[in-house]
Amino acid sequence: MEPIPDELLTERRRRVLGALVDKHIRTAQPVGSLTLVNEYRLAVSPATIRIEFGIMEELGLIYQPHRSAGRLPSDLGYRVFVDRILSPQVMRGHWTTVWERQLKACADDIVHLLSACCELLGQTTGYAGFAVLPKKEREKVQAVTFIPLPSRKVVVTLYGCRQIQKLFTAPTQLPAAQWEAASAWWTERLLGRSVGFLKTWSPGDDFVVATHQIPAIGLAYEFLKLIADQKEERLVLTSGVARVLSEPEFEEGERARRFLSFWDQSRLLANFFPDQWLQRSAVGETWVSIGSENPMEELRDCTLVAAPYRIGEAPGGVVGVIGPKRMRYYDALPKVACFAQLVSRTLTFSLS
Repeated sequence: MEPIPDELLTERRRRVLGALVDKHIRTAQPVGSLTLVNEYRLAVSPATIRIEFGIMEELGLIYQPHRSAGRLPSDLGYRVFVDRILSPQVMRGHWTTVWERQLKACADDIVHLLSACCELLGQTTGYAGFAVLPKKEREKVQAVTFIPLPSRKVVVTLYGCRQIQKLFTAPTQLPAAQWEAASAWWTERLLGRSVGFLKTWSPGDDFVVATHQIPAIGLAYEFLKLIADQKEERLVLTSGVARVLSEPEFEEGERARRFLSFWDQSRLLANFFPDQWLQRSAVGETWVSIGSENPMEELRDCTLVAAPYRIGEAPGGVVGVIGPKRMRYYDALPKVACFAQLVSRTLTFSLS
């Protein structure tokens, strides 16, 4: 979308566009000039509004679905509304305290925490909530255990914001005491480090000596390397598809079909957000993708609002909502930003 020059986006046009978007959000209907004059203090006549409508249509901000109808915002119109007209408020007060308490009750496991976040975001905005878990290599290790089983099997578990657990087969059956010693040795060296650290770690003399004395330490290294090197699809949690389908836009069968087609592959949300954005963005800095801006055709009728969360100083993942383009942006943006901040605080505190 080409940006609208400031000299063409006059104060009057901002006010007309803001009023039109607001009215359409509330009614899901095309908006006429007389409605804007009667319901919004624009201090101009319907004829003047119609002249502005004509200019705004030429600019691509609005369109007329059919002759004699009112106007609707285009994707560009929504974009200008979000970026240059809307002034979302920061969430404060009683509800943020309530939400934080609810999230802290799930802080023992990141999947439970983000599932609760999805549901709360969906309930409070009226849309579908989603959350993307951190990449595996960014997980901060709090402890490592190696549990021997019969037939040379060993269960390897890395504890962080979530458990990463794999089953391996050792070349020989070693005593449980060796695996217990390996658990302590590796926990001491990996504590506070990311899983990705294992990809670049080079064994030193202490490792050689320890492996000579306790062979399980060397075998454990092989298992940990396999975990670190294994590609793993990032987990995406979702909640509230019915809320989106209940919106008037999705009464049309084709629109509902397109959205459900996306929902069946919502795991692809993990690929929407570039690593560079996650690394440089402040907690709660919102990402808004509207209609044709979305990378999937199935989302062309939708708006996606997301914000990154962090775990301490490290990038984590993303929380957000999906709804119609006729989204209550003034409500959704501050709530998504607020929940990203609450998730960040909860995860950071739980690991401190």
